[in-house]
Amino acid sequence: MEKQKTRNESIVQKTRRLRAAFGISISASTVFRISRKLLRYSYKRIATYIPKYLGNKILKRIAFIQRFLKILEDPKKVLLVLDEVGFGTSCLRHYAYSKIGKPVIYECSKQTQHNLTFTVTISPHCAEYIQCFDKGGTKNEYFSHYFENLTEKMLNKYPN
Repeated sequence: MEKQKTRNESIVQKTRRLRAAFGISISASTVFRISRKLLRYSYKRIATYIPKYLGNKILKRIAFIQRFLKILEDPKKVLLVLDEVGFGTSCLRHYAYSKIGKPVIYECSKQTQHNLTFTVTISPHCAEYIQCFDKGGTKNEYFSHYFENLTEKMLNKYPN
């Protein structure tokens, strides 16, 4: 475990660690030569970055799933899940004409005026509330309107 901690340290950090742990005063160039010749380490460009706290994310995900399942099993509670999906109604072309030997380059702008967006609240029993937005993506005004209607419907259906 200790080797992995020191592997990603800079040369200066390694010299400070040696000085603090063993009282050895050594130059950065000497540490570099030892790392290069004896330990066969070289200074390289980082190819990929791995998230530092990946384990915590996995544990949070497991805790979320456990809590989710407990709420589903409790008959006194209703779990509502909000889901949003969008459909583009003007599909892109797959074929076009161009001069022989030249590739086709098709430039298109992002046209959200032809999108349909469905926002759905789902319970374990049914889809509680569905609303469709057209002519554009989801905006704050759409969500505020959706939540006003949703709370009204849910208060009528679940008075407690």
